[in-house]
Amino acid sequence: MNVQEALKLAYNTKLNTINIETFNKVLKDSGSSIEQVHRAFSAAGAAGEGAFKNLSSSVLSANIQLKESHNILDKMASTLANTVKWNMASGAVNAVTRSVEQAWGYVKSLDTSLNDIQIVTGKSADEMANFAVQAN
Repeated sequence: MNVQEALKLAYNTKLNTINIETFNKVLKDSGSSIEQVHRAFSAAGAAGEGAFKNLSSSVLSANIQLKESHNILDKMASTLANTVKWNMASGAVNAVTRSVEQAWGYVKSLDTSLNDIQIVTGKSADEMANFAVQAN
């Protein structure tokens, strides 16, 4: 198998990159290696050596860009996960706050009602305290 065929098999069209592991595996499966490819290019002289260097740098630069993209996507996923967690925590705190406010409003309303009942009925504070326990 030649280098061009190995590159075609290792090329990922979706990511526009060459998978080095796949490239090496294809070469190995065909009974070759990257060292043999390098020697073959070097045998062609300075032009072959330059072509091999260009091929190597292109592959490495594409894979570096892929890794950078992967890091950016990881950071975005982490930020999104943190945002969701913060929203859930904020919602829980708001729910607790609303419940406390409602309970406080109920207690104030009950106290006002018991005070009004005490005034209308003429009951003592102790009698109203007993009634409050039963009312709750």
